[in-house]
Amino acid sequence: MQMNHQEHTRLFIPFDRWLSAAPYGDGHINDTFRVEVEHGGAVKAYLLQRINRHVFRNPERLMRNMQTVCEWLAEQEGYTYRVAAPLAGPDGRVLHTDDAG
Repeated sequence: MQMNHQEHTRLFIPFDRWLSAAPYGDGHINDTFRVEVEHGGAVKAYLLQRINRHVFRNPERLMRNMQTVCEWLAEQEGYTYRVAAPLAGPDGRVLHTDDAG
């Protein structure tokens, strides 16, 4: 059974109330969604991305590489750009594969 946006979001982000999910951007490879939730009285927005397994045949390696780069950049003195780093869920994982892949 395929999960919906709300169920996928809960794998990574704790929330008290689900507000919305909508496609974000016009990427040609992955599907990206802007998700809004309420948690602890605050409204927060996140980006969730569905990785295209036809293009990225090893998403586990892709996410490991992304984490490594983000950690390295965070350690660099004088690096002033913000980086969209992967957010680990409560189980510590940054990637989830459902029954639909």
